[in-house]
Amino acid sequence: MMNNKERYQKAFNTIEPSIEITPEKIMELKENRKMKKGKFGFKKTLVSLVAAVVLVIGVTGGAYAADLGGFRTNVDTWLYGEPVQVDIEEVGEGNFIVHYPNGVDRETGGNSFDKDGNPVPFTADDVIDSLDYPEIATIDGKVIMFYKNEQVDITEDVKDGKAEVTFKPGAMKLHVKVDWTDEDTYTVNTSQSLF
Repeated sequence: MMNNKERYQKAFNTIEPSIEITPEKIMELKENRKMKKGKFGFKKTLVSLVAAVVLVIGVTGGAYAADLGGFRTNVDTWLYGEPVQVDIEEVGEGNFIVHYPNGVDRETGGNSFDKDGNPVPFTADDVIDSLDYPEIATIDGKVIMFYKNEQVDITEDVKDGKAEVTFKPGAMKLHVKVDWTDEDTYTVNTSQSLF
């Protein structure tokens, strides 16, 4: 069996230069290079530098303009028990769109309230935290709750458009309350405890 060095030597032993290389030829090539550099080197360097600066400004300015200076980031999360990367885009004060890889876009956001009861627009961090909420899906007539890589059949727990479920996906118990406003729309409230 040949090692990498032997393979390399075998591959390049068959390659022949297109011209005969002699010490005189090397000197001639060096002289030609010096003459070209002396004549045009400064201009080429300046043109290259200007082109690079224009490119950097154009790319960063274009990216900023495409995002309109708003918040946009990729976040690793879970979708129906599978790890995915989503793109979160701010579309207005406190309003965001979460772009899922399956082509689904979900609008989210709104306001939370400070200790005095004043509305405070959601931040990107609030949206990222909300991605950890359980997902609910109806599959083959069963209501399934997905939380990270866990899935729980909560069909028996659904009564009058509501369900309360407690399960232990890790060190802490997760208490979940689900309220359906219609067949496809629901709200989820969660809390955690040690017991």
